[in-house]
Amino acid sequence: AEYMGRRPAIERAETATMSGHLLKRQEKKDAWNSRFFILEDDVLMYFGKDKENKPSESLSVGGRTVGAVPDGLIEGKDVLFLEREGERTFYLACPDKATVQAWVAALVAH
Repeated sequence: AEYMGRRPAIERAETATMSGHLLKRQEKKDAWNSRFFILEDDVLMYFGKDKENKPSESLSVGGRTVGAVPDGLIEGKDVLFLEREGERTFYLACPDKATVQAWVAALVAH
C-alpha cells in the first residue's frame, strides 16, 4: 500500500471526506492565516499550502465540541470552532455560512 503521507495534500483531498482552504485564527493574535484543510476519517489536518505533503498539524476530531460561532461575535467572518477541555480552541473562518454548516456536519459525523 502506498504511504499516505507522501502524497501532496491536493491529491489526498480527492478521497477525503471534506477539504478546502479555510482561514485559521492564530493563537496569540487576532490574525488569520489561509491553510488547506483535509478531513480524513476522524482526523482533521491542515497544510500551509495544498502542494505540501506533510501536515502542519493533525488533530483527532473525536471528543471535541464542534459548532458555528454565533453571528457577530467575530467581525465580518463566518466561523466554526473545535474545542476540547484542556486544549486550545481552533477557530476556522469559511467563505460563507453554507460552508461553515457543511464542515460542522462532516466534523460532527465523526
